[in-house]
Amino acid sequence: MKKLKYPYEMQRMGITIQIEENVYPTSAISELIIETLDAKEKNLSSKKVLDYGTGAGFLAIQLALRGSEVTAIDINPYAIECAKGNAIRNNVKIDFRKSNCLDAITNEKFDIILAGMPWDNEKADDYMEMALFDTNANMKKTLFKKAKEILSKNGYILMTYAEFMIKKQPLKDFIGNDIQYRIENEKIINNELHYIIKLWCK
Repeated sequence: MKKLKYPYEMQRMGITIQIEENVYPTSAISELIIETLDAKEKNLSSKKVLDYGTGAGFLAIQLALRGSEVTAIDINPYAIECAKGNAIRNNVKIDFRKSNCLDAITNEKFDIILAGMPWDNEKADDYMEMALFDTNANMKKTLFKKAKEILSKNGYILMTYAEFMIKKQPLKDFIGNDIQYRIENEKIINNELHYIIKLWCK
C-alpha cells in the first residue's frame, strides 16, 4: 500500500472516497456493514450513530446520506483530515473527532455504533498498522466495557469479524456477561469468511 501514489479515489456504493497517505483504504467489508444496516433498518434518519474507527469516513458518510446524526472518531489524525475532506466531497455534515479509543466521547449515547475496527491483537508501529492491529485488544475491550454507558435504550453495535479471528480470539474473551451477540450477516471476501456481528446490552 505504501507504493501507491496518493491521493487516489475509490468508488464505493455510489460515492467517491479519496484515500490519503497514511490512511487505510475502505474495503468490501465496510460495504457489508451498510448492506446489513439497510436490510435491518428501514429508516435511519432518526438514529444517532457513532463510527468507531472511521478511517477514510466511508461508513460515516453513508449513514449521514441516510439522514443519521453521525459522530466519527479515529486515533489517526491523517484519517480524520481525510474523512473530513470526503464528507465535504459528498456534501454531508459529520462531527469528526480525533480520539484514542472512546476518549472523545463524553456523556453521549448512540442508537448504533459501527465498529469496523482492527481484529488482530498485535503491536501496531504506525497509523497504517493501527488499521490492522488492535494492540492489547484496547479498542475491543474499551468498546465492550463502555457499551452500556454509551448505547441508548435498544441501541446496538455492528462490528466486523473474520472467521479466522473467531477461532483465534473468540468474542467471549472480550465481552462481559452483560453483552449478548449474534451473527447478523456473513460473506466471503478475498477468500475469507467475514461476519457482521450485532452486540447489545442485556
